[in-house]
Amino acid sequence: MKTLNILTTGAFATLLLLGSCTKDVDNPNSPGGGGEGGVVEGIPTYATVSLSQRTGAGTYVGPEDDYVNETSQATEVEKKITDAVVLVFNSDDVLENYVKFEDAELATAPYAKTFATTTGKKRLYALANLENYSKIEAIFNGQTAADKKLSNVCKVIQQITDISGATTDNKFWMSNVYKLGATIEDQVTVQKGDENTNNFTIYIGRMVSKVTPKFADNLVINSGDGTIEKDEHNTVVAEYRVRNNPNRFFSFPVYNAAGLLTSPYYDRNYTDGGSYDADGLGAGDFFDNGTAAAFGKTMGQDSYLTENSPKEAKRHKVTFLSIKAKWTPSKDALFLNADGTVAGDLSGTIAGNGGTFYRVQKWENGKIVGYCPGIYATTPTRWTDVGGTPGNTAPQETPAVADRNAAKASATPCYLIVTYDQGMAYWAYWMRSRLDGTIAEKYALKRNNHYKVNIISVDGVGEPTEDDNLDKDEDLEADASMKATIEVLNWNVVDIEGGI
Repeated sequence: MKTLNILTTGAFATLLLLGSCTKDVDNPNSPGGGGEGGVVEGIPTYATVSLSQRTGAGTYVGPEDDYVNETSQATEVEKKITDAVVLVFNSDDVLENYVKFEDAELATAPYAKTFATTTGKKRLYALANLENYSKIEAIFNGQTAADKKLSNVCKVIQQITDISGATTDNKFWMSNVYKLGATIEDQVTVQKGDENTNNFTIYIGRMVSKVTPKFADNLVINSGDGTIEKDEHNTVVAEYRVRNNPNRFFSFPVYNAAGLLTSPYYDRNYTDGGSYDADGLGAGDFFDNGTAAAFGKTMGQDSYLTENSPKEAKRHKVTFLSIKAKWTPSKDALFLNADGTVAGDLSGTIAGNGGTFYRVQKWENGKIVGYCPGIYATTPTRWTDVGGTPGNTAPQETPAVADRNAAKASATPCYLIVTYDQGMAYWAYWMRSRLDGTIAEKYALKRNNHYKVNIISVDGVGEPTEDDNLDKDEDLEADASMKATIEVLNWNVVDIEGGI
């Protein structure tokens, strides 16, 4: 059973519509009035809107029975509303009113606002806790109807420099979130009357998503040549941080004609030195939570991420969890002497060296293409090429490059000796929202979702440095697939089980 949250956009039309069926009693045969279902546009009236943060979702049966219906409620600091505006669009999808909530109207829930409007079909959108609404206000105060179209307003870009910009306690940025099944046919009648006649609810939720990763109790190490450190309670000792957060996202969720969530970065290409302002993408268009020196989160703690919907599964565009833990080679690992010959069990030697061990990377065209076989207890001087078998294939005579920068810059294939200092290694979990569908569907991370990631398997030793997870073939689909089950809960929440 799947429990999904369909987010509102002009393109996808999952909107709350205010529809008028008021008759024109003076001229029952006039256009838009008179007969059953006639609509009279433009009669002055009043309406009251309330802001609500949804508490549930509908369900539907999907292609796989891997969804369940449970809950994960937002905390008090995640759901408080301190400022808000309502945007009213007319039947031509033109912004006709900009309504600001006063402080007193946000003192207690339900947060309600009465305002003057007119009869006719309306669409209501809301933004909360942005504090600065100048971009939207400028559109409303503009002169051309084309600028005020719903499709343009939805795509107004909000920008932050780090995750705290949209996740400050009691000031989480929010926008429309409609109940599953809300479509353009969902209409109510705005009658000529007062605020007690026309009462409507706008469902809003956080513009960001939440993520909570953990390792499964029965974690499987597929390689069999080592293990990840655990504490006295048999719990994996690991830290993580979120990387590749886009620092721009639309004010409201936007879907294309195919029904796919899009974002400001959706179909742009990433290049070293590129930038959004130059019609591309570069490192400056993303941010990471925490730093390489201070990850800041232990597994099981919550973190947040921004909406991301890459058209292609590219390593520099997909949001991922960078996970740091100590790897201890087992006695069954393939150990090599410094000269590349096969050695006996060196696990004790490595343990006596604080857990430090060595491997050899092979680089081509500035990317890691693989590791030479074997683990060294001392700095290697020779190695067997990727795909070879130590003992059957003669060790290489090719000297290693000086450092990682030299490996990235080398015009020819080269080898880099890497150190796992005290056994510390890094893995990447590339965030998904589902297992099936197109690339854009699988890797689309929607706002107001809670992703609970349960890692059930690890293929083997990770990377010696964090950025090694980025310096590989850009196509993530070329990686080994990860087994996962996805659970969608309130916030909404996606529980994922997968391997790294």
